[in-house]
Amino acid sequence: MKDISDKKAWWIIGIMAFVFMIPHSMAPWGNDNYPTDVCVYSRCAMWMSDGLVMYRDMFDHKGPLVYLVYQLFTSIAGLQGVWLFDILIAGVMMGLFYRIGRLYNDEKSSLVISLLMGMYMQLPFVDGGGPEWIAAPWCAYCCYVMARHLKDGGYFSFAEMGILAMSVGVCLMTKVNTSAGIIPIAAYALFHLIRYWNGRVFLRYAGAVTAGLGVVFVPIAWWLYKEGNFNEFI
Repeated sequence: MKDISDKKAWWIIGIMAFVFMIPHSMAPWGNDNYPTDVCVYSRCAMWMSDGLVMYRDMFDHKGPLVYLVYQLFTSIAGLQGVWLFDILIAGVMMGLFYRIGRLYNDEKSSLVISLLMGMYMQLPFVDGGGPEWIAAPWCAYCCYVMARHLKDGGYFSFAEMGILAMSVGVCLMTKVNTSAGIIPIAAYALFHLIRYWNGRVFLRYAGAVTAGLGVVFVPIAWWLYKEGNFNEFI
């Protein structure tokens, strides 16, 4: 294999993301044999588009982001819209795996890591569309930030802490237990701050976490309030 550049690697990752989504049940050439969860989420999205209110007129036990994502992308291109969204998710995740690999390896080795992790992703995510799939790239970003700081040390930036907080918000608003992967990363950030205490950094962290959670929670809380189903959701 000849030497490759990071730019070429990103093109290869994009191609791999598409290839991995070829057997997807929601692809245009799929066999329409959708998993149970996909059927539930798409039906809820259809009813929401017809004017029914989630958690009040119908019930499923996932967070509102799942149904909002389905409503958005099915309104664009039906279930194929969710399939396109899943290709984007696969590309982002494989890109993050590549970035983690590049912390310690060259382009070729990192691309192999991305390929292997992409193959592993096929086991739980082959049909995509679920809350784990929505939360997965956010968790992958947290792993990337963790890997970088384990190598380089130092404090987290405001943007990094803000995205970490957004990741927690996305996980909580899709499926609560998907946030479990972020807990040790948050614990590491807190331990690092306590060990190398800095008042300015603490205020920066507090502001970033507040902002990150607000970006996710405020719009969803407003949507629930407008729909009149906040209590039902709780």
